[in-house]
Amino acid sequence: MAGLAPLPADAEAGPGLGDEAFIQRRRYARVHAPVGLPFMAEFSLGGRLRVLGVDNIARGGIGLRASPTQAALLYVGRRLPRVWLELGAGRGFLAALEVRSRRVLQTFLLGQQYVVGCRFTGLSAPAEAIVEHALAELERRQGAAEKTGSLENQ
Repeated sequence: MAGLAPLPADAEAGPGLGDEAFIQRRRYARVHAPVGLPFMAEFSLGGRLRVLGVDNIARGGIGLRASPTQAALLYVGRRLPRVWLELGAGRGFLAALEVRSRRVLQTFLLGQQYVVGCRFTGLSAPAEAIVEHALAELERRQGAAEKTGSLENQ
């Protein structure tokens, strides 16, 4: 790999983690999407319309919440060519996704759920703008929640 400079030794470790280094394996950082927001994905699979909530968003892809039954159809490598993503009221676009990962999420109310990680396989400029806007909105909400939480703890 000629032409690539090595990263500094501490570049992959998260701040304040000491000996327990966190390695960011993703090209883009994910931002969590709280359950109550109107962020969802709609697509047809197995002859049925599927609607999944969005768990997280990044510039390179999206994480979807799925039941065990839904997740069984979303195996790693599966391509979803026509997914309508709604990332806020009136902010939607058509995208192609590729399933890249699945992980189990144990919830108190719903029991076992899955987060299905999907990569965007090509976004138009308007779709990229919607993703950027959604990321900014989520980061703004998280910043406000952290600030409110820190004030309540004082």
